[in-house]
Amino acid sequence: MPRAAQAQRAFVLAFTTRPSPRTNSASQQLLTGLDLRATGLTTRIAAPVRDAGTRGTAPEDHARVLRTEAEVSGITAARLTLELALAFHHAVLDDRHRLNADRPSRARWIDGEAATRARWHTLVVDRRACLGGG
Repeated sequence: MPRAAQAQRAFVLAFTTRPSPRTNSASQQLLTGLDLRATGLTTRIAAPVRDAGTRGTAPEDHARVLRTEAEVSGITAARLTLELALAFHHAVLDDRHRLNADRPSRARWIDGEAATRARWHTLVVDRRACLGGG
C-alpha cells in the first residue's frame, strides 16, 4: 500500500474504530516509517482523532503545534484536516462553545448537508458510546 494511502487509512480508522491497545497498535503499524511531509502531518493528526472525547489529552496544545507546522509547511489540507479533528473532539464532548455548532456552515457538501450531518452524528454517537458516555 502506498505510504500516503496508509496515512489516510489510519486517519479514517481513527474515526471509525473503537479505541483499544489493539487498534492503537494496528494504527501505529500503518503509520510506522511514513515520512512524507503532508503524510507525516496527517499521521500526527490521526492521534487526536483517535483520542477524541478523552478528557485530559490536551488537544488544544497539540493542535497549536500541528497548526503551526501546517502553516509553515504551506499544506492547507493538513490545516483543514486538523480543524476537522478538533471539531470531532469537541462534538464528542458536546462542547458547543468550542464547536461553534450554532454558526451557519459555508461548506458545500457532496451528498448534501443533511446526509453529512447524519454521518457526522453517527460517528459522534458511536464514539460517545465507546467512551461510556453514550
